[in-house]
Parts: sequence; structure tokens; C-alpha cells
Amino acid sequence: EAGKVAAIFTLRHVLMESLKALAPVMPHAAEEINAMFGKKSIMLEEFPKHVKVDKPNGYVINGFIFESGVVSTDIDSTGNLLNDIIAIARKRKSDSKLALNAPAKLININVPAEYYNAVHASRDELKSICKAEKLEVREAKEFSVDVEF
Repeated sequence: EAGKVAAIFTLRHVLMESLKALAPVMPHAAEEINAMFGKKSIMLEEFPKHVKVDKPNGYVINGFIFESGVVSTDIDSTGNLLNDIIAIARKRKSDSKLALNAPAKLININVPAEYYNAVHASRDELKSICKAEKLEVREAKEFSVDVEF
């Protein structure tokens, strides 16, 4: 539920800021879209300003929301690792001629220590996305994903 609210807020914010930026170039279209939200004229709005933020309280990586301190590595590489886990699980299902929504009995994920906290915090989401009955995360020297059907 919190993820859905965050997504709606983000999409609305991006849309409104984009409309403000487009208003000088496409005033009629910007006004029409803005009118759908029942707001005053877009031309009366202030142009978006860049605001520097010191340090965020949390991170959103590929839709996963993390508290500060959970991700101890580069955010991009952590996001790529989470994507790789999902892609590998889906590829194993595809290679086994199973539908992507077919349940997997167990997914074993071995990750280096620096990624363990982020992957462990994401295990419920990964379990849901990969349609796994059980998902185990372990620290290991080498990254690997094993899927059992």
C-alpha cells in the first residue's frame, strides 16, 4: 500500500513539474491537461526550482524502498543485482519451459557480504515477483541464484 501511494505521488509530481516546463512551448496542451486536475492556470504556477538535498532518509531502488543504512554499496549496483536476481529466476523458468507465473519451490540466493543487507531486506518482494514459495538469502564469496521447481 505504501509503495502504491509513493508511486502515485511521484507520478503526479513529475506530471505537474513537466507541465510547468512545457507550458511556455505548448500552452494549450499544458492548460488542458492541468484542467483535468482542477487546478488554477498552469501559467500562474512558478517554474520548477532545483533544490539540493543533503542526504535522503531512505532509498528507492527499482521500486524497492530501503531505510538509510540498509544499502551500504553503490545504489546503482545494488539495483542491478536485484534486477539480475529476478532475470535469472525468470530465465530458469523459461529454460525449464514453465510459465513465468509458475511457482518455484525454492530460490537460493548467494550474495557477497556487501549486498546481503539489501537483498535480505528485499526478500519478500523478490519472493512475490519471482513467485517463489520459499526464498533463502546467504552470504557467499560468489553471486549465484539457484531455482528449484
